[in-house]
Amino acid sequence: MQMISPSRSYKERVQESFSRHASTYDSAAALQFMAARLTAKLIEKNVDLLPAGPILEVGCGTGMLSSLLPAIFPDRQIIFSDISPDMVLFCKNKLMENKEFRSPKESRLSWMVLDAEELKTHSEYAAIVSNFSIQWFFQPFKGISRLMSALRADGALFFSLPGADSCPEWKNAAEKIDVPFTRNPLPSYEEMIDFANRMGLQYELQQRVAEESYNDAKAMLHSLRELGASTQKGDMRLSCGQLRKLMKELDGSGNATTLSYQVLTGFYRRI
Repeated sequence: MQMISPSRSYKERVQESFSRHASTYDSAAALQFMAARLTAKLIEKNVDLLPAGPILEVGCGTGMLSSLLPAIFPDRQIIFSDISPDMVLFCKNKLMENKEFRSPKESRLSWMVLDAEELKTHSEYAAIVSNFSIQWFFQPFKGISRLMSALRADGALFFSLPGADSCPEWKNAAEKIDVPFTRNPLPSYEEMIDFANRMGLQYELQQRVAEESYNDAKAMLHSLRELGASTQKGDMRLSCGQLRKLMKELDGSGNATTLSYQVLTGFYRRI
C-alpha cells in the first residue's frame, strides 16, 4: 500500500476535491438527488414542529436540497453553506437562475463558506439541514453535537447520509483477494440511534437500500471522482497493482458493476 501525503490535512483535501468537481458533481449524483428528495419530504412533514428562527443548510453542494428549501420555508431566513467555496458559488448561481429566487423577497437567502464541523454558534437556528454531507466530517458524532448545540429549543437537525452497510460488493471483493477495504468509515444505523438516546433527543431514523450500477469498475471509479468523493480519511490507499486486482474482481461476473448503499434519513430534535 502507498502512504497518502500528510502535507495537506483531510479537510483541505475534501475542500479541494469538491471544489475541483463542482461542475461535474450533478452528472454522477443520482443517489444524492434521491436523498435530497427524501430529506425534503421529511422536513415538510415536520416543519410545523419547529420554533421561530433561521434555517442553516450545511454541505449545500450544488444545491440539490437547497433549491427545495425556499418553498418549504417561505417566510424564513435561509443560509446555505459548504466547506468548498466553489460549491457555494455553484449553488448560488444555480438558485439565482430561477427568477423567483431573484425577487426582492428572496433577499432572505444567503450563502457562506463554512466548516460545519467547527460551528461555534449556540441556540441560533430553528433547523439545520444536511444532505449527504455529515459523513465527510472528520469526527461525525462530534460534529453532530456541534450542530445540535447551534439549535434553538425544539429545533431539529434533518439529515441524510450513507450508512456503514454501504458498498458490501466492494468490501466482499476486497476481502476475497486480500486487499484493504478502503471505503471511508461511515456511521451505522445502530450508532445513530445510540447517539440520540445518549443525548436525550427526540428522533426519527429510516434506512433503505439504493443501488448504483456502472458499466464496469473503471466507470464506478470515474463516477466517484466526478463526485469529488474519492478523498480518504485514512493514511493508506491501494497500490496500482492492488487496484487493478480489485477492479478485475469487481468486473469478474461480466455484468455491470453494482454498489448497494444503505441510505439513512432522519432528524434529531432538541426537547
